[in-house]
Amino acid sequence: MDFSRRRVMRSSMTGNRLRWLLLPALVLVLAAPRVGYAQRFTGELSGTVVDESGAAVPGASVTATNEASGDQRRTVTNADGFFAFAAVPAGTYTVGIELPGFNKSEIKSIVLRGGDSRSLRTIRLAVAGRTEAVSVTAETPIVPLNSGEKSATLGAEQIENIPIVSSSAAELLRILPGMTPVTQGVTNRPGFTGEVIGINGNGEYQGGGGNNQSAIGNFSANGTRTQSLDITLDGAPGADPGCNCATSVNPNTEFVQEFKVLQSNFGAEHAKGPNAMSVVTKAGGREFHGSLFTYFRDFHLNSNEWFANKVSRDRVQNKFIYPGGTLSGPLKQDKIFFFVGYEYYRQRLDTGFIKSWVPTSAMRNGDFSGAAQVGSGGFVNTVPSGFPGGIIPASQIDRGGRALLNTLPLPNVDPAVSGGFNYVDDLLVDQPNHQALARLDFNLSENTKMFLRYNLQRETQPFVIGLWWRNRPDQVPYPSSISAANASDSATVSLTHVFDPTLTTESIFGMTYIDFPNAIDDRTKVSRQALGYPYQGVFGQSNDQIPSFDLGGWGSNGPILFNPGGFDPVLFATKWQFNTAQNLTKVWGTHTAKAGFYFERITNNQPGNGNSNGYLELNTWAGGSTGNTFADLLLGRTNYYQEQTKNALHNIGWNRWEFYAQDSWKVRPNLTLSYGARLSDLGPWTDREGIGLAAFDISRYSAAASAGAFPGVVWHAKDSNVPLTAVTNPWFFQPRVGFAWDLKGSGETVLRGGAGVYYSHDAQQPYADLIDIGAGVKSFSQGDTSSFQISSLERLGGGNIVFNGSTIDITDRKQPKTYSWSLTLNQKLPWSTNIEASYVGNTSKDLMNFGVANYNGIRADGTRPLPQYGDLNVFRHSMSQNYHGLQALLARQRGDLNFTLAYTFSKSLGFRGDAQGPAVGSEYILTPYHNFNYGILSYDRTHVATLAYSWNVPGPKSGGAREAVLGGWELAGITSYVSGAPLPIAGAGTNFNMQGTLADGRDIGNELITGSSQIPAQPVLTCDPTQNVPSGYLFNNACFAAPSPGHNGNYVLPYMKAQPYWNIDLSLFKNFALGGAKKLQFRTSAYNVLNHPLAFPDVGTNLTLKFDHGKLANADQFGRLPEDNKFGRRIVQLALRFTF
Repeated sequence: MDFSRRRVMRSSMTGNRLRWLLLPALVLVLAAPRVGYAQRFTGELSGTVVDESGAAVPGASVTATNEASGDQRRTVTNADGFFAFAAVPAGTYTVGIELPGFNKSEIKSIVLRGGDSRSLRTIRLAVAGRTEAVSVTAETPIVPLNSGEKSATLGAEQIENIPIVSSSAAELLRILPGMTPVTQGVTNRPGFTGEVIGINGNGEYQGGGGNNQSAIGNFSANGTRTQSLDITLDGAPGADPGCNCATSVNPNTEFVQEFKVLQSNFGAEHAKGPNAMSVVTKAGGREFHGSLFTYFRDFHLNSNEWFANKVSRDRVQNKFIYPGGTLSGPLKQDKIFFFVGYEYYRQRLDTGFIKSWVPTSAMRNGDFSGAAQVGSGGFVNTVPSGFPGGIIPASQIDRGGRALLNTLPLPNVDPAVSGGFNYVDDLLVDQPNHQALARLDFNLSENTKMFLRYNLQRETQPFVIGLWWRNRPDQVPYPSSISAANASDSATVSLTHVFDPTLTTESIFGMTYIDFPNAIDDRTKVSRQALGYPYQGVFGQSNDQIPSFDLGGWGSNGPILFNPGGFDPVLFATKWQFNTAQNLTKVWGTHTAKAGFYFERITNNQPGNGNSNGYLELNTWAGGSTGNTFADLLLGRTNYYQEQTKNALHNIGWNRWEFYAQDSWKVRPNLTLSYGARLSDLGPWTDREGIGLAAFDISRYSAAASAGAFPGVVWHAKDSNVPLTAVTNPWFFQPRVGFAWDLKGSGETVLRGGAGVYYSHDAQQPYADLIDIGAGVKSFSQGDTSSFQISSLERLGGGNIVFNGSTIDITDRKQPKTYSWSLTLNQKLPWSTNIEASYVGNTSKDLMNFGVANYNGIRADGTRPLPQYGDLNVFRHSMSQNYHGLQALLARQRGDLNFTLAYTFSKSLGFRGDAQGPAVGSEYILTPYHNFNYGILSYDRTHVATLAYSWNVPGPKSGGAREAVLGGWELAGITSYVSGAPLPIAGAGTNFNMQGTLADGRDIGNELITGSSQIPAQPVLTCDPTQNVPSGYLFNNACFAAPSPGHNGNYVLPYMKAQPYWNIDLSLFKNFALGGAKKLQFRTSAYNVLNHPLAFPDVGTNLTLKFDHGKLANADQFGRLPEDNKFGRRIVQLALRFTF
């Protein structure tokens, strides 16, 4: 592949992206008329008009007027007295009904949310002259009365008044029932706290971990995979298509009118699922309004991190300042309205504490006599064997090993006060970001409306530890930082036309562009030549970048220096997302029927990020090891090495074509049925470069073929009969049904429910890697129970390299699907309070999984069924899971006191693997072990409860200084509780990383116990570890015993939980009324206001099971919740807002 040429093409595209954003939008506008939606951001408003006797009133004129813009929509009631407005923008409306001979009736302040289907209660017209005209203020219904969907909507006022850390409205997902925050391993802390706003979800932030700068990717909605939650902004895509994660278009709290989360059994007009978040931006009106604001967080106001106090470190000097403003109003009275907003994010963030072990200056020169001073790292704190006094002669020091060892930082802390680490740091990085949004609404005529919206974001994102997800807790900073000038652009065009009172059409076009151009800031710091690293690797194709290395065997027992190759010179990721939707609504009788079309095109263009620079792993258990991996590396030894040739371009994408039809039938004034279906062509990922994805076809395998012929593996460039996608998908049928039953006809007691089928599309992995074999990428790996010299690997690439790549099963023709259902009872209570209780369930099937098709079973000679291959991964859709939950919500959204109290009691079960938790062996080939993987999933949390509230504190109304001081106060906050993560799957494998020796002194190993390297040895349980748990422990460790050859332990362990998470956020607002709509507001917010630290177990110490001659060797630590291992700090944010 000519990567230099590819970069030129990409740069040209980037420079012209605004033109590409606007051209299709103009084409769409000029192409009207139209014939559904992505996620709907408009709503429907309907009602029934009767006379005083209850008889239907046909022919009445009905007008819906937007109270902000004055825009009007008109229709007439039909023979059933029924009327409906389709494709109505979210907002507050007044509905007027007129008919000669009757008094006029007017209903004001009708709030319509995006995606809502709202039915007004029966409207009665009085005969003219008997009474005066009727004008009432609408009361917001407790739930939609003509939709059975399970959903939740938050409006601008709620978004503004509920205190959150970030400028992302998506942070409020945590206050909704059914939304479980995904946490960082066994710490059970939220993966997303809102502290940093980023285009790319992966990045550095306090607390560490991947995917932490985005709400999308950090919540499990109703027990589904985190990739199942999608987001759109005014109908345009808002998530990263490569991983179905990251909020690449930030739903800014200052720019958002509302957001709606579709959680279960929503209608066929919605394209995405099984869960989706739809964001609607603010629009201008007849009056000018605006705001100026600044949000400010500074380390001087925060408390110190608990661990920083422990190691006598000052508060890390992070700082966040978010100034911005908005302005909206008319450009041409009653014809054109605008809204613009801008916010700058000055962000000095920190990585969170990284803790590891690094070699001393003496060690780098061969003196390991003081190895014990390194700390508690079991791989690096012993005097190397075979060297008297721990002194390695200079003549035996390897140049390459020393060069790599010298890239590690020097010790900076006493292990005696740091929990056994001799290197602790919390690094500061600057990540400036800014966002601008503009929206224009056009009232082209009474029957034709249009709006345009454009959002721009730019940021400089640094990675000082490792790129994207490469930031393990014991990882040390990379010698050079990596930076990316990230960008996202998003645009939407929407056109609505009313042909007549019963026929409405709506057209939507959306486009989102994302660019992540990552580059090493100082290549000399990682240059083989500059650092004196003499080896060029197996293939001799290194791009002059040192190999990564792990001195703890990926077991949190030693430092790791880890970044991929692929920087040639930029490791970029460029993503284009286009969608268009057309919807036609027809009203007849009491039916509101819809039919529509949806198209989406995704392109995800980026080179691979494999280890073309090489990767070393060192373990002390390997034969020939000195017992100290620092010493092993200095001697130029390793026991595992992996390297591939130059990363290939993964320019892949897919297309979605969908058609749908749906009907909403008001059977009676208090009963509505909805039913419909989508027919979807979810195209598989395809290679847009013409090589094709690789598939494995066992019918084409020949045992006599050479390894270089890749028998059984096919792709398009090798066989043109194989499509570029490798596999083909059928059309998928998605039926959906729902009902809403107003039991008393008063809107006070409503029973709703329904069910539906929802297909979603796989993320780019594993598909991107399926190009590599056809692109000529070769991979080499050598792992052994004995150490070998790094120098012995030099230029072995000319030999017979065993292919260890990935393919997809050529017979696989599936995409993930979810059967979802719910039943909800809503009851109105006194004081404008509503209680909601729901049973929500779903089962997901055909989820992506992989397996080793070349499993060698228990063959005594160690040979494989397919001798030409190593571990040949064959992907297919074979996983499933299910969820059952009780979800309750107590809410009040009126007057001075508003609150939501959400509670979820649930269980997520399924086959583990991939994101669901570690699996036992390879599900694809190990059919007997399939059921051993069924159990609690890693993101299951039994109890999740959240209280969010806002209270306008009563004050004097006398005016003057007394009211100015004592009035205008507002108290708001969020209190959260999340029960503990399941052990050990949340962070300690399937077996608590079991290690040690059996009674006869032999090392515990997979092949010794199970006869297979693929099936892990499991501990034997002698009792229930959740019973009789000692004080200070998470489980009863006395129940664990060592397995024996041929007698393995339990594959699925009982549900042991880590510690729960709880947090209290509190805000105090002071409002100053300045006359008219002008208001000045000061805010003081404290997150974790009690400064309550939470303890968590250390995986290497407290969640590692060790045996010594068959007896538990670490009973004092295994399962213990240590008191000296905690996290947490209070964060204070100040804000000043002026609105007019």
